[in-house]
Amino acid sequence: MRKKLMLFFLSMSLVTQAGMVWSKGAGSSAGYILTRTVSARAGGLADALGAVNNDVCGLHYNPAGIATLTSQQISLMSNRGIADDNFIALIYGHPSEKLSLGVSVIYYDAGTLEFYDSNLILRTKCAEKDVSAGLSIGKTVAQNLHAGGNLKFLSSTLVEDKTATALAIDLGLLYSINGGLTLGLSGLNIGSGLKYIKETDPLPTTIRGSVAYHLTNQLLLVGDDSYLVNEGQLVPAVGCEYEFNMFHIRTGYKFSSDTQGLNIGIGFNRKNFGVDYAFGLVNSLSNEHTISLKMAWGGIPESVKEKKVIEIEKKPVRKKSERTEKINIAVADFSGQNVSAADASIVAGFLRTELVNTGAFNVMDRANMEMVLAEQKFQLSGCTSEECAVKMGKLLNVQHMMVGSLSKLLDTYYITVNVVDVETGKILKSSDQKAMNADELRSACKILAGKLSEE
Repeated sequence: MRKKLMLFFLSMSLVTQAGMVWSKGAGSSAGYILTRTVSARAGGLADALGAVNNDVCGLHYNPAGIATLTSQQISLMSNRGIADDNFIALIYGHPSEKLSLGVSVIYYDAGTLEFYDSNLILRTKCAEKDVSAGLSIGKTVAQNLHAGGNLKFLSSTLVEDKTATALAIDLGLLYSINGGLTLGLSGLNIGSGLKYIKETDPLPTTIRGSVAYHLTNQLLLVGDDSYLVNEGQLVPAVGCEYEFNMFHIRTGYKFSSDTQGLNIGIGFNRKNFGVDYAFGLVNSLSNEHTISLKMAWGGIPESVKEKKVIEIEKKPVRKKSERTEKINIAVADFSGQNVSAADASIVAGFLRTELVNTGAFNVMDRANMEMVLAEQKFQLSGCTSEECAVKMGKLLNVQHMMVGSLSKLLDTYYITVNVVDVETGKILKSSDQKAMNADELRSACKILAGKLSEE
């Protein structure tokens, strides 16, 4: 635990230095809408979301985040401030093996403004109204390395009179390190300024270094250093998120003279739907309440998410206690969903090893399986149906075949295994197990092997 904490704070130091190498500036920026929190989860973590994988709202802080999505996601956030200002953010992400895409629309109005015109007539107008629309792209360019970019259009209107527009881009990189550590670096709001009358106000260009670290399966630590180029100001932020069943508890703190304060938040996720709430206390003078809704689809069904064993049909032959000798079995390479075929094959190998360790079966090793099947010109991978399992089992001369799949949704892996009787073609047992990250896959296979060897 101590070493993990040291690794997290060392990574924080590195991203801080990365942000400081950029040129300093002085002054102020326009385009306030581009710096706002876009989800209640981000709000609860003090906006330190720049290195968090598999969250569609992460593209607002680092566009490379869209390349880490494993399912389609949409997020809708609403925030109302104490000055009756309104902020709404709608973000959608569509992952793809080749190129992931995203779309975002953000709306802000600063509330009403009352004033007397030249004829001393009291008038009411919207103080400011801003709209931003963006297109995002992201791609995994190398193992564990993701890159992305945003193209954004901003329109800002003051007192329903003066309107200015601007174009901006965001660029970002994410690098994941084995052990649950992710580092991020992004340049945000790089582009033309807003010109309402004569002078042009620069956009809030920001250099952001981020780190996210899964200290345990349930505890996520995040850190962020945002360097505001025009203001010449560094704004550090830290946060943590704890997961308990379907609930998430969050807290974060942002160190800034303008926005310093404690943030807290909670979240509830059920199936592929989630609702989050955040409360932020800024300088003890004002507070913000934020709520957001999030939906994901296109991944595996919820039934696979829960740890359970479903006995489809008991074999109408001998019970385990009546066996005079061990049953001969073989494990086919798993199919993969949102994972590579190589990873699925490795996990199938984990299960073979753990089944051998139970001592309950005679397990055919992969090398012999390949040799026998190659002679018959039969593929070892891609066999998931009962018919295919029966055919493979007869070629291998085993009594039972184990076929299954490895799937990934967000940061969680799901292993599903069916035991097929080669003689009857019936499923004898089906078992599911989840792993919170890649490091837990071996342990998950050990649990599965224990379940599959039970009576």
